[in-house]
Amino acid sequence: MTKIIDKIFIVDVIIVLKEILFCDKIILNIRSLERNYNMKKFIPILLSTLMFAGCAGAGSSTNNTYRQITMDRAVTMMSQESGYIILDVRRPDEFAAGHIPNAINVPNESIGTEEIPELPDKDQLIMVYCRSGRRSKEAAEKLVKLGYTNIVEFGGILDWKGDIVID
Repeated sequence: MTKIIDKIFIVDVIIVLKEILFCDKIILNIRSLERNYNMKKFIPILLSTLMFAGCAGAGSSTNNTYRQITMDRAVTMMSQESGYIILDVRRPDEFAAGHIPNAINVPNESIGTEEIPELPDKDQLIMVYCRSGRRSKEAAEKLVKLGYTNIVEFGGILDWKGDIVID
């Protein structure tokens, strides 16, 4: 009787896992597993397979994130890279009081769910900063959620040792 219950339980677990994962990469043949393994070995094998297969996000790019770098690394990148945007996410009055040369201002508070006209290329390198680093982290997270793929957050202007432009 317990073998029948174990088999029913395992079939239910497989069905639920397939529904949760929507994964086409793992095809389980329950009968062959029953013949080749006893039920006590089946669950650890199933869980290990699911854990290492990484199929939960098959075909999607939900793992996008931003990179966080130091101010020194940002300065080096700015001297070596081209075609990037320096994005200041402070308020307009803070931006006008002094910002990194060639930076554009898109306040963190204005970044939401709509497209950002100042940032049309979602694959372009965008280097994000604010005053201290808190708002730039928030903005970087929002940009990733909007589909931007090359976001680098480098803290705040308080740590900037270079020139500052005052509008």
